[in-house]
Amino acid sequence: MILMIGLVSQGFAGEKTASSKANEEVAKVVKAKIQYPSFLKADGVKKAQVLVEFSINENGTLNVLNTNESDKRVKDYVMEQLGNIQIQDLEMEEGEVYVLKLNFQLL
Repeated sequence: MILMIGLVSQGFAGEKTASSKANEEVAKVVKAKIQYPSFLKADGVKKAQVLVEFSINENGTLNVLNTNESDKRVKDYVMEQLGNIQIQDLEMEEGEVYVLKLNFQLL
């Protein structure tokens, strides 16, 4: 089971996206918190993907702006997991938008 997170440099509607370095730092935090969903393994699903665009609130919580997904259940799972993540101790500029592509793959 593996989670791969790809960094996307442009937002859905051309918003001000975070720098590559900031996106990488946030991706590390997200990757450490999100695991391969057990329901995918149980259902025999070998691959799923969610593209998520979000900003970070002043208190460090994530505010999801848009998603695009291959499976609604995976989207719901990712949304729930992102709701439990708090980003702290990273230098972030107000109004920055982060875009991550989360690939879940069963090897």
